[in-house]
Amino acid sequence: MRFVVGLIYFSSFLRFAIGISDPLLPNLTGRQVLSVAGPRRITLRDAFTETKNYPNNEGEDHSKIVPPTGAIFTSIPVSPLQKERIPFFQSISPAPEYVTHAFIVLHGRLRNGKHYWMITNSTIRSARKDGYPGSQINATILAPQFFSAKYNKGQYRRNDLAWADTNAWQAAERAIHPRGTHIDSIDVLDAIVSMFENKAVYPSMKNITIIGHGGGGQLIQRYAALGKAIAGDSHIRYIHGDPSTCVYFTDDRLIPENSAPSKQNCHLFDTWRYGFKGFPAEKNTPTLREDAFYKYITRDVISLIGREDTGEEGDQTCMAKMQGGTKRRDRNLTWWKYINLLAGTSANLDGFPGQFALKRNWRHISNGSINLKLGVVEGVGHDAKDIFSSDTGRSALFSDGVIDVGWRPLGNAGKL
Repeated sequence: MRFVVGLIYFSSFLRFAIGISDPLLPNLTGRQVLSVAGPRRITLRDAFTETKNYPNNEGEDHSKIVPPTGAIFTSIPVSPLQKERIPFFQSISPAPEYVTHAFIVLHGRLRNGKHYWMITNSTIRSARKDGYPGSQINATILAPQFFSAKYNKGQYRRNDLAWADTNAWQAAERAIHPRGTHIDSIDVLDAIVSMFENKAVYPSMKNITIIGHGGGGQLIQRYAALGKAIAGDSHIRYIHGDPSTCVYFTDDRLIPENSAPSKQNCHLFDTWRYGFKGFPAEKNTPTLREDAFYKYITRDVISLIGREDTGEEGDQTCMAKMQGGTKRRDRNLTWWKYINLLAGTSANLDGFPGQFALKRNWRHISNGSINLKLGVVEGVGHDAKDIFSSDTGRSALFSDGVIDVGWRPLGNAGKL
């Protein structure tokens, strides 16, 4: 059976390579067409990539792409109008008609989709070996490859999407390859979810879990707030782990302490990626922020944090520091506090860092309740493998309802 399925996917790959339409990969027609126009288009540059131009010193792989054992490297069209395609690594088995659970896992800043496919595959195999509840599923893993047009030339094909910088895709910027494209990374995720919701190809699909850690976590956090409501009956879960920043729905930020950046000396603090200024839909949709907030708090979203993620690498712009200092852990704990305060929930926030003086309360949107869940993994830093293989990570990946929340400041005198 494995040999037959492998031949099917190899045939799909050959069809892609020579430009023949593929019956296994659904044509995005009718309701699934991703328009290249519309109110959700963002500016070409977000606040981070507009102000930074980091050298290519991250150690990413530029050699010939070879899929890991058990996977194939292929692609699907994102917009049939302009033929742009997103390449990805995907499990060879089980065959599409038997898949019940799809894991879409995003790489981080190194753009190493192969590595993240392998991490997720190892996590699922380990959970099955341990008999973890919910892990005995017919799962497929798909890891998109967000190429850099600057650093990955020779690895992407004529119609493959590629972005201007190593970090541009994280903030849902538009790709710059193929020339003239209007596709951004949120469109890419919409297309992948649409593929899995196509019952002609995946008739047994029940759950779709979209996972990102670090740079991938940044995109997942924003996608949970801005992604389309794709027609289908599968349950969709969004998991963002240890992102450097989140997009704030209002211009409220922590009350600055000592010499911390403030609104007075950090003028881009609410510009896109960090806030919604510069997001063109704001001009046409006065309720964009509220609508994005509603999506984020009503969807099945889980924030995972490594308690020891205290390094000061990554985004150290003033815009990022205004979200909770120099450490990813503190920024994400602050984010949890901010969302609960904005939603007017009754959550116990004692011991969570930072002080806010919110100018508004959106309880009229939330009714005092949010679906967002927080899991904090003790003894783990900025490490995707350790996060997702922990008890808290496993519960996020496989549990239907209650997750293992892990550490909380209560009982620890509020100390981090």
